[in-house]
Amino acid sequence: MRPPATPREPVTVHVAEYGKHASLLLPTADAQLVEWSWGDWNYFALNRTSLRDGAAALFWSESSTLARRVVAAPGDAESLRRAIGASELISLPVERERAAALLAGLETRYARGRAGEVWNPVAGRHFVRDEGRY
Repeated sequence: MRPPATPREPVTVHVAEYGKHASLLLPTADAQLVEWSWGDWNYFALNRTSLRDGAAALFWSESSTLARRVVAAPGDAESLRRAIGASELISLPVERERAAALLAGLETRYARGRAGEVWNPVAGRHFVRDEGRY
C-alpha cells in the first residue's frame, strides 16, 4: 500500500518501530499525538517476558491488549523519534478525516476495557484487554 499522493486536508501520522513491537501515532485536535500498540496481554501489558512467556504469546496467546499513551508532538520527525525512544520512525501524510475516524474508533475500543486498565512502568503505557485475538 502507498499513502495517497495528495491527501485532502493532510495530517501526518507516524509508525514507530521499537524492535519488539511497532506503534501507530495519530494526531489529536489539540496538536498532541496518541500512540497505539497492540500485543499479547501477559507479555506486553503485564511485562511477563521470559522465554516461556514469549513462546506462549506467539503460539498460545489467551488474550490481547491495546496500549495507549499521549505524546507531545515535538515538531520534526527526528525529535519525535528520539523523544519516544523508537529505533525508526516512518511519517506519512493522510487525510485528516480518515485519521480522525481511526483515532475515534481506537478510543472507543480502548474505552470498552478501561475498567481493567493497567499501567506498565517498563513500557511507559496504559493497557486494556482487547477483544481481538493476538
